[in-house]
Amino acid sequence: MRKAVYGCACSLDGYLAREDGSVDWLMFSDEVADLMKDSWARFDCMLMGRKTYEIAIANTAGAAEDPDIDTYVFSTTMDSTEHKGATIVSTGAADLVRSLKARDGKDICLMGGGLLAASLSEAGVIDEGWV
Repeated sequence: MRKAVYGCACSLDGYLAREDGSVDWLMFSDEVADLMKDSWARFDCMLMGRKTYEIAIANTAGAAEDPDIDTYVFSTTMDSTEHKGATIVSTGAADLVRSLKARDGKDICLMGGGLLAASLSEAGVIDEGWV
């Protein structure tokens, strides 16, 4: 069975973002890029909440258009027709993750924000965490 792996960047004082939601404190380097590149080979499915998705799209051209990665974005406000390459999911996050875990494939990466991760953790569907 596939694993759902939660990964996030966290400040030393335990925050994922500033009070205003910004993540301008994140510092990327060649070392971080190499670590992420090595890690991505493990995954063929990406899960994100709306805020994380919007940051990813703003910072990575075509982030949701990788044909080797199935991308699911959980949001009750996004229009599913406006996001090429990503499937917008408005309900049943835990049920979808259970379904994805039961399918054949590589592991599933849950990226970023705490709201989605908290709900999936409470549902017992996260198998690993990377901070």
